[in-house]
Amino acid sequence: MPTTGFSLYDSFHIGWLAFGILAIWFVAHQYRLATDEARKKIRIALAWALICAEMIRDSYIFFLETWSIRSLPLDLCGMALVVILIYAYTQNKTVGELLYSIFLPGAFAALLFPNWTHREMFSFMNNYSFTYHILIVAFIIMLIASKELRPQPKNLWKSALFLLILTPIMYMFNKHYETNFWFLSTPSAGSPIVPLEHIFGNPGYIFGLVLLLFIVWLVLYLPFALRKKS
Repeated sequence: MPTTGFSLYDSFHIGWLAFGILAIWFVAHQYRLATDEARKKIRIALAWALICAEMIRDSYIFFLETWSIRSLPLDLCGMALVVILIYAYTQNKTVGELLYSIFLPGAFAALLFPNWTHREMFSFMNNYSFTYHILIVAFIIMLIASKELRPQPKNLWKSALFLLILTPIMYMFNKHYETNFWFLSTPSAGSPIVPLEHIFGNPGYIFGLVLLLFIVWLVLYLPFALRKKS
């Protein structure tokens, strides 16, 4: 087994991304063909799979590594499992909007610019991190592919309000406990946030993050806005 980590977009990273595309396609395809009752079972199964995975991760860190407050699942993708669980049982439209507008971009960004490159290839934490984020993307994409979730640009204010409330809280939490949840203290190495820090400084790059999010929302919602007009 290799004893070193990996680099962004090396063969190991590309291999995981290719596997993720196939896994996401398979889950979305099966969900689209499933009956309403079967879809409910799939949603619930995936939601609990994420929770079980998080519990296993926490146990692994607690018993085999060094647990600290930085190990709490307070990053966006850590919070996603709670939001996914709520949607799995309720199919609440507002929750679905949050999944699409906030947690889908977050999980995609984690897969494209993973901050666990220092982890040994094929180690538990490496396999867990890729698998966990792929499951988040698969869950949300299957809702879109089946047209169960139909994002509405007019509802983006709810996502903006969600971030407006939680971002200052997470920023102050980071400052108090010297953590970096939501990358509000320092950018993830190799990610597009790094150039933003060079341009706007720190913490000024958070303003750049807002601009970047607006661009992401434009890309995510433009197809639905155009389809509604046609």
